[in-house]
Amino acid sequence: YLNEAEVNDFNVDPERLFYCTVADGIGGANAGELASEIAIKIFQDSISENKKASISNNDMGNFLRNTILLAHDKICEVSRDDPSKTGMGTTIVVASINLNGLCVAWSGDSRAYLWSPKPLKNRDQRLGLNQMELLTSDHSLVWEQVESGDISPEEARVHHLSHIINQNLGSI
Repeated sequence: YLNEAEVNDFNVDPERLFYCTVADGIGGANAGELASEIAIKIFQDSISENKKASISNNDMGNFLRNTILLAHDKICEVSRDDPSKTGMGTTIVVASINLNGLCVAWSGDSRAYLWSPKPLKNRDQRLGLNQMELLTSDHSLVWEQVESGDISPEEARVHHLSHIINQNLGSI
């Protein structure tokens, strides 16, 4: 969301960073909704703490990675301290955007896409959309099979093991 003070004739300050974060609590696991809340809160706090610090585009990847690891550690700590939360987890995808570029980090099967008003060469075959390109690869058993050529992206979409992710925040 941009307010009028941040926009001048649709020009955004090139030094201003925007963040987009999606954390999807793992269904079927204990307290997935709490794990996703923790992850979002950690990102909000980290962004607030670093708002005044100038993070270069080169350092942004490390910032996102370290914040994901911090969220992972906190989720594991809460899970250890409260037996009713054992096994909780969440997937996450976060993007930082400014006029100089885009940086994306993720864990699990939450995805980031590039959208274009024109058809893309490397469009996402799974969705059949010619204006979207997948920027992330799922951390899942089925997506490993796609990447190794064992199954097609179309087969992955309806695979009976598509729900098994092998990396997420909270997994040990």
